[in-house]
Amino acid sequence: MIEVKQSSEDITEYYNSLSLRYKFSSSGLPFNNRTPEVLTKLKEKRLYKRKPSLIIVDGASGEGKSTLGVHIAEYLQGHKLSFKIQYAMGGKDFLKKIKLCVQNQKMVCIYDEAGDYNKRGFWSQLNRNLNRVFDVYRTFNIVVILILPVFGRLDNNLFDARIPRLLFHCHDRKDTYGRIKVYGLWRMMYLKHSLENKKTVIKPEAYKFTKPNYRSEFKNLPPDREKMLDNTSSRGKLRELQYLDILNRNLVDYEEISKRVQKSQDWVKRKISKMNVKEEEIYKRRKYFNASVVNKLRNRF
Repeated sequence: MIEVKQSSEDITEYYNSLSLRYKFSSSGLPFNNRTPEVLTKLKEKRLYKRKPSLIIVDGASGEGKSTLGVHIAEYLQGHKLSFKIQYAMGGKDFLKKIKLCVQNQKMVCIYDEAGDYNKRGFWSQLNRNLNRVFDVYRTFNIVVILILPVFGRLDNNLFDARIPRLLFHCHDRKDTYGRIKVYGLWRMMYLKHSLENKKTVIKPEAYKFTKPNYRSEFKNLPPDREKMLDNTSSRGKLRELQYLDILNRNLVDYEEISKRVQKSQDWVKRKISKMNVKEEEIYKRRKYFNASVVNKLRNRF
């Protein structure tokens, strides 16, 4: 079992150490209103009874989704988050981290879309991964926090199984705090219907017309914790920039070439080797070629 040593500082001690800039005087926590009560009920009714649970945090870029995700995770589990084993950037990383969380008996795993959102096939892969994870790990005492720009295209099977329990929609963030609209399962379903409706041309408008269960606010992370989060998310975003650079340069890998010429990848590899075509770049152990190789294969073979 892979185990990463981390601080197990009690979350109450951590909250007590925070200045009022990073917590609300009314609650002594980084969020106010009904959020602590709602999260406590989730633990009692779902986690302690080993029922699979998904919490969704969505909103536009820069609205504090990742910060809120960390706050929620730490309140649920009662100690600080281990970014190394509990914060996943992208789908592949999520499948690794969820396994580490189970091995290390962590209650929460955060999946941040990390730029995957704009990739081809993102939604089908995300839904497939979530269904697989909740099928395999449903007997474990764990909750997944999913961070997305918008949640509307999540698989209906997840909702039929009542796995998504809460949606925190981040909006109108200020310098020292962010604002959220919180939806339970039923209102989430109404909102999802509005987002899927073709008549809803401007999707963010759906959040204005579906009444949330309640509204709340959350504080920023202290500078040292914010830096840890930035370092974690920046690595994922750097990988995304590298991938976007490959797409912008019109490079293709063996899999994409195989689809375009309608031949097996083994056939493509043999023919490219025979033609002595050199790859333009190697990224994540994959070779990427100029897209012109597709026409060369079609013309020669």
